[in-house]
Amino acid sequence: MKKFLVLILAISLVILSGFSTMAADKTYTIKLGYLGGTDIHKDYEHTMAFVFKTLVEAQTEGKVKVQLYPGAQLGSDVDMLESVTQNIIQGTLANEGSLSRWFPPIEANAIPFLFRSIPVAREMFDGPYGEILKQRLNDEVGLKVLAIGEVGGFLHFATNKRPVPSPEDLKGLKIRTMQHDGHITFIRSIGGAATPMPFTELYTSLQTGLVDGHFNPVSAMVSFKMYEVQDYLTLTGHLYGPNYLVMNSQAFNSFPKNYQDILISAAEAAKVAARGVNTIAEVTGIAHLKEQGMEIYSPTAAQREQFKNLSQEKLIAYFVGKFGEEWVETILEAADEAERKVYSY
Repeated sequence: MKKFLVLILAISLVILSGFSTMAADKTYTIKLGYLGGTDIHKDYEHTMAFVFKTLVEAQTEGKVKVQLYPGAQLGSDVDMLESVTQNIIQGTLANEGSLSRWFPPIEANAIPFLFRSIPVAREMFDGPYGEILKQRLNDEVGLKVLAIGEVGGFLHFATNKRPVPSPEDLKGLKIRTMQHDGHITFIRSIGGAATPMPFTELYTSLQTGLVDGHFNPVSAMVSFKMYEVQDYLTLTGHLYGPNYLVMNSQAFNSFPKNYQDILISAAEAAKVAARGVNTIAEVTGIAHLKEQGMEIYSPTAAQREQFKNLSQEKLIAYFVGKFGEEWVETILEAADEAERKVYSY
């Protein structure tokens, strides 16, 4: 009997050893799609994706492969996000317009003039509010948010017919928005004609006159060469655009715990790198756009106040009506707390 137990134990150890070897040899693949191009110095999405890929593959000793699909190879932002929800691809860099189709409350981040500065916006999404968003997207949509980056910082108006230093100048202009009800409501509140469409259609729509303008960060206007099809840039800075590095939650949960930790830490590092590219692009991009022939206008404080007075309270009321006072108060309080922390008061 004793010999029999020893034999069983020996066989068990051999089997377990085989399982351990199989686990150690197992490899994983993450297909990651995004809209941006392939210039690591200018395309903030590619910066984030490339740094993420490099760190993950290095820290897992090649056991996790990250395949990058830039330049909308896998479809529009909405197409790619839908593919992630179905685990056809494992990850994407998602903006709030596409995310709002699956998680509408994220629209309420688009309260105009919510942030005094970029550091305040980053502080809010890096803090407790960002964790709330991550948890809700995981629980309600099945998306694991690895990191919250940005689509280039503050968003500004770029137009063809004229600059828009005041709301009056927007009247009659067709302004492209994301397919995002909050953005559509914002444009209507300040007198413009909102025209929602995927970003992949914007360049041609500006070229053909289907739309007269849009709002995006400076870095996007440089990366996607929007200066070729638009004439004026007005630095309103009315919205901040977060960008989310997301994975299918089921796919993420299939990774061993040590690999999950690597994915998250690599995404956080990638976020920092992409923000750096955005900051440089914001500073140097304006000069570049001028060199390309765009006319740049910076509204006065009084002019920006006109935009704020027309839009902020309307959008707050709109979001309260749609998502409830508690959710909107959570956002407003988080923004106030982030401002107090950044400016130490």
